[in-house]
Amino acid sequence: MMSRLIVVTVVLLGAGGAACATTASSETAEPTAASPAASKTAETVATSPRKPPLRRRSVLPGRGQARPGQAQLDAALAAAASGDLDGAVEGSEAAIQANPRLEQAFLLLGSSCALQGNDACEASAYQRGLEQLPESLPLQRELGVFLLRQGEIAEGLSRLESARASTPAPPPELIADLAVAYKMAGDLERARSTANTAVEASAKCTQCYMAQGEIAFAEKDFAAAEAAFARAVGLDPTSVEARRSQAKAAFLAGDVPRAAELYTDLAGRTPEDVRVQVQAGQVLMAAERAPEAVARFRAAVALYPKEPKLLELLARAQEAAGDTKGAKATRAAAAALE
Repeated sequence: MMSRLIVVTVVLLGAGGAACATTASSETAEPTAASPAASKTAETVATSPRKPPLRRRSVLPGRGQARPGQAQLDAALAAAASGDLDGAVEGSEAAIQANPRLEQAFLLLGSSCALQGNDACEASAYQRGLEQLPESLPLQRELGVFLLRQGEIAEGLSRLESARASTPAPPPELIADLAVAYKMAGDLERARSTANTAVEASAKCTQCYMAQGEIAFAEKDFAAAEAAFARAVGLDPTSVEARRSQAKAAFLAGDVPRAAELYTDLAGRTPEDVRVQVQAGQVLMAAERAPEAVARFRAAVALYPKEPKLLELLARAQEAAGDTKGAKATRAAAAALE
């Protein structure tokens, strides 16, 4: 999507949950993986795993009886929790058939379809849900974020603006979604103002700080971006995307020692990500920490042992670390592959 990475994080908590889209621009230089194999983690449109919307069984007041469709929805939720996406889709459809106004079933259906990579199914889930529940804020937001991911910026922005206008107290995550949409539309001033509003609305909104950071990044204010991403990491230490963004911003802000620490930590958390291993190695080289860079490039080579460009990076690090014999052997291994 115009060389932009859109990472959509969706947490559905009952009927009130919805999506928050954050973007990381790849328009500015950063430590880059030299290997074509790194394309497996390249910055292309991606969707992060969606958490199924969890809620307790709904009971009709005074009757002690679950509402129509709840049993099917519970089965769909259990399937989603176990990774059975086909079962989640089938269960959601069964719940909708039993109760066409069961909002959470449409949300789960869309989320499950997204994880399957079925765009048509996902869009249909939200559209069908809005036909039954036109005032549903979560469904409006989900559809708006979906449209952004598809590159339909104007329509996605319009959906999110309508969603925000439909409630006197919009959730901060919705405001963050809207800030990202303004950024994607090229209105950075409005994007910044909206992201700041989101942060002011909640100091505990991870997505809000992510949006604030991405907009600062787009404005090339890398120090401000790093600070915002650091707040996001503080709120959600498990977020790899927040840590990746923070490390990238620190490097581009010129704080190489800080970036080296952040990339080293990230590499330890994502040992199977060759892109991160290479970037960590490159930043460690810039920080004149060649022995540690060797370890990172070795990790990358272990993932893709037949990639000559990775072997060359390793050889350069070995030379910088004073291991000329090792560098010679590594280059010989690379030459044997050609």
